[in-house]
Amino acid sequence: DKDGCKLMCMSKDKFLGYQEMLGSRLKDLLAFNVLRSIPLLKDVKSDQLLSVLDRFQAVSKKAGETIVQQGVIGQNFFISCKGTMEVIIDQKKIASLAPHTFVGERSLLSDDVTAADVIAST
Repeated sequence: DKDGCKLMCMSKDKFLGYQEMLGSRLKDLLAFNVLRSIPLLKDVKSDQLLSVLDRFQAVSKKAGETIVQQGVIGQNFFISCKGTMEVIIDQKKIASLAPHTFVGERSLLSDDVTAADVIAST
């Protein structure tokens, strides 16, 4: 139109000042979107989903470390925020999981034993 462009602008200096805060909010948004993609949680209201997100804690695993052990009663639900995971059943690799995927969701609903080992890859 005749008025030209309407823009929002943030200077680099202001961006760098907010970078740490933005980083944590972007991580929260990413985790929120991953939670939203889980069938069990897809219909949960946003404020309730944010409450679920607050219950997570940060965990780090080095490459090769076990995240979920096959054959035990699962106790935890994991979302990969960074890095990949390998799914292994009876010592045979059956899948590689990309970042922003999840494992252990069935552990929240039952006392069944876990079906696979899940190992941190990268």
